[in-house]
Amino acid sequence: MAGSSWTNQVVNRLIVAGSGPGTGVFVYDPTAGAGNLIASMTDATTDQLGNTTQPGVTSYNPATGAFARLFGGNVNIQDAGGNPWTISAVTVSGTPYLQLTSNLGGSAPLYMDAQGMLHHDLTWTSATPAGSWTNVTGQALEYKLMPDNTVVMQGQLTIPAGVTGAANTFTTVNAAYQPSRNQPVTLTENLAASPFTGTTHVGLIRASGNCDIFGAATNGNTLTVQIRYQLDS
Repeated sequence: MAGSSWTNQVVNRLIVAGSGPGTGVFVYDPTAGAGNLIASMTDATTDQLGNTTQPGVTSYNPATGAFARLFGGNVNIQDAGGNPWTISAVTVSGTPYLQLTSNLGGSAPLYMDAQGMLHHDLTWTSATPAGSWTNVTGQALEYKLMPDNTVVMQGQLTIPAGVTGAANTFTTVNAAYQPSRNQPVTLTENLAASPFTGTTHVGLIRASGNCDIFGAATNGNTLTVQIRYQLDS
């Protein structure tokens, strides 16, 4: 039956084995031919008619070049523009997630948990205090990318000497968390002896990643950082 058509035949077992071009199961519409491949189950990269195939179980749109492939427990999708995506089931620190990854580069994966909540970062990134700034014990500065392409930063720092009014950098965020343009934020200075009394300061999250405070601040007081800023403009 190799190479021939089936006509109303029923089989209770079908084994396809081998490797190389043209080995596998191929479905065409309307006829077998170049440009008519709509589905395949193969480990080859071409069929016997010269069509490009994807290893695994794949559905094709021959008109656009888009395809969806099941391979290695993942779903790989390519749109008409050639942009690739991967959907995977993963477990991180004992928690299961559905992970969507853009293989274009530069984009963080998006995770969906069992409750349908979306996440970019599953853990917080620790921020390193700049210069003489130091973390308050138990309130270390950290940040996290959110699904709406904003970054949340939280924590408390002890204000060093020399914060006199001009821009003073208290930390710098990594490249993936730097906004496309400078983003103003509001920061709070708390008295060491009265943590619920605060003075606000203008802050700036720069496109360079530097996070600055403006205005004179008292050495030994606490800077409370509870901010959210956009990555895009």
